[in-house]
Amino acid sequence: MRLITKAFLIVIGTHSSPGPGEAGGGIWWDVAVPEVGNSELMEVARSEYVRKRSLQHGVV
Repeated sequence: MRLITKAFLIVIGTHSSPGPGEAGGGIWWDVAVPEVGNSELMEVARSEYVRKRSLQHGVV
């Protein structure tokens, strides 16, 4: 059961610097699938995310 039924928007101000990311802007956001949940679909999505992330180079 969800306790909160409305959506939220989170805005984070950033300053760009040279480097990888969108058009060389130096900003990269990794928005992961949640580690916990109560649906099989979420578990499958998380497993796929972890598998694909392991194939990336230079990821900490």
